[in-house]
Amino acid sequence: YMGILNQNKIMAQDTQVTLGYWAIRGLAEPIRLLFEYLGTKYNERRYHLTEERQKWFEEDKQKLQTNFPNLPYLQDGDFVFTDSLAIVNYVCKKANREDVLGNENVQSVARFYEVYGKVNDLRSAMVGIFYNPQFQELLQPKLDSTIHPGLKQLEKQLEGREYLIGNVTYADFVLYELLDVLAIIDKAILKDYPNLLALHERVRNIPQIAQYLSLIHI
Repeated sequence: YMGILNQNKIMAQDTQVTLGYWAIRGLAEPIRLLFEYLGTKYNERRYHLTEERQKWFEEDKQKLQTNFPNLPYLQDGDFVFTDSLAIVNYVCKKANREDVLGNENVQSVARFYEVYGKVNDLRSAMVGIFYNPQFQELLQPKLDSTIHPGLKQLEKQLEGREYLIGNVTYADFVLYELLDVLAIIDKAILKDYPNLLALHERVRNIPQIAQYLSLIHI
């Protein structure tokens, strides 16, 4: 899985904000997709898991100007903060794109957080076994007990919809990343989910996303 995660990216020029994270896809990849979708200009500080692990924990983490230093973090001028969802909310509101948070009405906001929570639960379930030496032995039981039941729910949610709640939201980017990783592990995992496969294809063909993906896969 580390091979899946470690991908280089051509960083945006004339940057305005800096996203700090490990030099892997992980929690930061859906945020990168969001930045690309919104046209947010950004730079990245990527810490390599081996060479720079000590530098993050012993130096940079101690100097980060927040009481809650962690990865990912976002720096916008002198303002520094952490937490993935806080970053997403900040960037969407700064760009006047709260529609990406489901802000059409109070019900769509609730639905956004409902589906986001489900997708994030599935992501967390997979992360729980990715770094285990017995990954191959743990994979099928995890798929059967957690991943497939959750994917079936999301497949049903997509009936009659192009995206999880109708319009594009951050939840779709988190789901795209999960589906992409599952497909890399074994394409057969997704064979019974035509709606999920269609969403995966739809997201990757959004012009801004397609351009980004073409650069990181050079």
